[in-house]
Amino acid sequence: MLVSVALLAAANACVFSAMAVVDFLGKDSPWSWLLVYGPIAAINVVCVRDRAPLVFLCSQWLAIMHGLAHVFWPFLDETIGVN
Repeated sequence: MLVSVALLAAANACVFSAMAVVDFLGKDSPWSWLLVYGPIAAINVVCVRDRAPLVFLCSQWLAIMHGLAHVFWPFLDETIGVN
């Protein structure tokens, strides 16, 4: 159980640090886009190359589309809150 707690804390620290960098760079910076979408795109390329199961690939594509939906149809705004 302690390993699970440590992994969860490490994952949250990684997400927090990445979002802090995105906040510093600005959400529209190309570097922010690379930081957010680069890892999942690289993982997806490797999974396609290695012929991973289609369900796994579709899950990744769904995650990418979900992230892009938040960009193009934001429901949270940093100034007014919930749109």
